[in-house]
Parts: sequence; C-alpha cells; structure tokens
Amino acid sequence: MAEPVVAEFEALERTLAERHRQVEATLRRLLVPGRSPQVTAAMEDSLFAPAKRLRPILALLVAEILRGSFPVSLFLGTLAFLIASLGGLALGILAAVHQNRGWDYLSVSLATFGVAVPNFVLAVKDALEADKPLLLTLHKKSRNPLLQDIRRRDDVRILEVTMVNRNLLPYKIVKLMKGEVL
Repeated sequence: MAEPVVAEFEALERTLAERHRQVEATLRRLLVPGRSPQVTAAMEDSLFAPAKRLRPILALLVAEILRGSFPVSLFLGTLAFLIASLGGLALGILAAVHQNRGWDYLSVSLATFGVAVPNFVLAVKDALEADKPLLLTLHKKSRNPLLQDIRRRDDVRILEVTMVNRNLLPYKIVKLMKGEVL
C-alpha cells in the first residue's frame, strides 16, 4: 500500500521540479536588468524568493488540469442553463394560460420532479455510506449509473424476486437483517 503512495509522491515531486524550472526560465527571460546592480539584485531577490515561485507552479498545474475539462464543463453548464430556462419559461407560460388543467399539472409535476431527483440521488448515496442496513429495490434491467454503482458495491447482497420465491423473500430478508447466514 505504501509503495503506490511513494511512487505518486515521487511523480508529483518530478512534476513540481519541472514546473519550477519552467517558471524560473520564464521569469529570467522577463527580468530586465536595472540601471544599477543593487536594483537588479533586488528584482532577482523579489522574483526568485522560494515562496514566490510556488504560486506560479501551482497555477500551472491547475491550468493543466482545467485546460481539458473546463471548456466541456462550460459548454454543458451553459446548455443545461439554456434548456432549463427556456423549458421553464415555456412551461410557466403554458401553466399560467391553462390554469388547473393538464398543462398546469404537467408543468408543476415536471418542476417538482426536477427539484426532487437530484436531492433523492444524493440522499440515496448518503444512505449507502451510512453504517446502517438498507433494503432497496432495483429494477433488474435498469442501466441507471446510480443503480450500476450500487450493484458493483462489495457490501451489497442482491436478491432477485421471481414468481417462485416472492412469498419466501420476506422471511429471507428478516434473517439477513438479523445477521443470520443463508
């Protein structure tokens, strides 16, 4: 277990050393000598103090991380905002025009669903991380990412409900909850 951590730490040290060289080379290129050696020495001291080099190095690392993912995240966030805004506006107008009728009920239901689902998913994830026994029902053929994550967990026992065993499952579940081995 310690070897991968040591390897990651050494890789990080190499990356930081390389970025350190890049920042120092760039700063040296930008350093314009002053009129006097004292001014030049003061500028070098100011630019190359150890703590001052760490910020640009970390900024380079953050920029590298964001370079690939930020444009995609920005696009998806903007697209989601536009869809939600335009859809919400359209449904709001329909609900206002057709009060207490189908469009009104549909728009209120969709809005409620849109607000509740993310909170529900977070609550399920929190419940899975709690140290309490849970009883969940999963659709067998569902490919929902949350359900796939639940199926992959080591601490999950999945029981399939069939016509043959459906009457016996409540007893089996009680035994499982009591900690009895089946």
